[in-house]
Amino acid sequence: MNIQQQSSGLNSLPDPAKAPPGSAPFLRHIKGAHSGPTHAQPPWHSQIHALPFSLFACDAHGVILSANSAALLMLGYSQGELVGMSMVALHEPEQVGRRRMELCGAEPMTDFDAVIAFDNQAPGSFHRWSYLRKDGARLEINLSIAVRRDECGAVKGYLMLAGMSAAAAGESSLLTLAHYDALTGLPNRALLLDRVEVALHRAQRHGGKVAVMMLDLNRFKSINDIFGHIIGDALLIAVGKRLQGCLRKADTVARLGGDEFVMLFPDVRDRSELEPLMQTVIESVSAPILLGEHEVIVTPSVGGSLYPDDGTDERTLMKCADTAMYFAKAGELSTVKWYAREMLGQTPEAKSMTAMMRSSMTNDELAVHYQPEVSLIDGSLSGIEALTRWMHPVFGLIAAERFIAAAEHGGFGTQLAQWLLQRACRDCVELQAACGKPLTLAVNLSPRQFHLLNLPRLLKEALAASGLPGDQLRIELTEDAMMRNPEQTSAILRDICSLGVTITLDNFGNGPCSIACLTRFPINQIKIDRTLVRNLSNAPGSAAMIDVIIAAAKSFRIRVGAVGIETRLQEHFLRERGCTSAQGNFYGNAVPASEIPMLAGTALPQFGTA
Repeated sequence: MNIQQQSSGLNSLPDPAKAPPGSAPFLRHIKGAHSGPTHAQPPWHSQIHALPFSLFACDAHGVILSANSAALLMLGYSQGELVGMSMVALHEPEQVGRRRMELCGAEPMTDFDAVIAFDNQAPGSFHRWSYLRKDGARLEINLSIAVRRDECGAVKGYLMLAGMSAAAAGESSLLTLAHYDALTGLPNRALLLDRVEVALHRAQRHGGKVAVMMLDLNRFKSINDIFGHIIGDALLIAVGKRLQGCLRKADTVARLGGDEFVMLFPDVRDRSELEPLMQTVIESVSAPILLGEHEVIVTPSVGGSLYPDDGTDERTLMKCADTAMYFAKAGELSTVKWYAREMLGQTPEAKSMTAMMRSSMTNDELAVHYQPEVSLIDGSLSGIEALTRWMHPVFGLIAAERFIAAAEHGGFGTQLAQWLLQRACRDCVELQAACGKPLTLAVNLSPRQFHLLNLPRLLKEALAASGLPGDQLRIELTEDAMMRNPEQTSAILRDICSLGVTITLDNFGNGPCSIACLTRFPINQIKIDRTLVRNLSNAPGSAAMIDVIIAAAKSFRIRVGAVGIETRLQEHFLRERGCTSAQGNFYGNAVPASEIPMLAGTALPQFGTA
């Protein structure tokens, strides 16, 4: 069915009716979205434009004001042809007529009234319609609708998300959109790996070499902190365009996420062939970039690997290039380092951290803290997320992100994952008894831990030893973990789901192919990335993206949670849109297990209306 949402995020979208004559209102094609000055249009326009769902903006009477590229591709129209049409014209007439007769009763109802009629359904639900392409072909559509209101609360238009049914989407070329990064429009990890695989097959048949170069921006985090994430996003877009301008026609530049880019060079003779080109890349990226009123200078560090010298498959080559890149960052800035075997696992921090980690496993220095998860339905404590902490006798509390990689390089990543699962499941059972209520346990696993061949067995043993029911355990994974090996991922997830354990996709909305994960894997819940939540008050695009994300998730029957909640307004915004759970400093940081029952016994006074 359709959804009725009063969206402050949608209210803040630019009004298409006020667009300059001759301009494409509301949304612009991704290839032209940043053809002018980088600051001329917020980066979130390209994010919405690259979604593999058709998105329409129409006025209060159903006249189409604009549509994104997925909508144009799905229906076969150009932007100019769609603008000015009625949304009703896209629907199969007989279906609209039947819908109108079902709903109108004694009251008169127009065709558009029938399309936007709201039933008493949960926010984010959808209604099935048949759309007609320009060539007359019939498409099965899941339609979700969000209302746009003015300052007085009057309806000024609608935002319509039209996703193809699962069966149709599986065959549709729309899914190819999920292979491109939402921010920059560059190929993402999934498409890059496909192209690397093709290049390797060609090199195997015809000889030659293949180079993979990984590029990271030095001090990018400082730029984000100083100028804000909107400028940071604009910088990434500008760097992506500069890299495209440096490469040859047969080469590929992709964005993995964050400030990491990868360049693929098929059919090269040796490393020396790429030296002039890489010098051009470094000079181009290092040149000042004007972003609005700010002139930003950023330098790259580049690491490279070569087939077949450093590896014979795409993942080994990527890992080797990544290792070389870290050595480039550790040395002189704006340099290129090629992989050498002695590099692996030998970065200074990794060496010292790995040595200390060995002793931590035997000296009982590891602990598990739990961050509360709050229900946005009634404000109660609904679950806990297990977070590993290292209680170092000299350096104090060390968070997991600093030592997980060291543990994995040291060869005891499996041992650490097994310890965490058993400890967390046992703690959860004890906390449920102390709190007098069921609690859901969430456990994060790194990409390498997830792809352990014995992970389902480890889960089964932890559940059996603790007595925790499988449906009260949730495994949280990032997009990177899922997309590293999609076939293996699918098999592991099937085995995990057979235990009753549920799957959450973490950091949703931040990765380049999060939407693709929804279409490919059995995901039960997503967690909206903290960056989008944090920018709700100062970046209208974040509000619009959250509206679209929630509508998309609901169309897949997937629950929606959020992390990084710090204010009452953020909580209110998410709750009003059908987000069901939340975590963040607003409710409490990660604490030892002994402090959780005190949270469960409180009424969480922060919960309430904005």
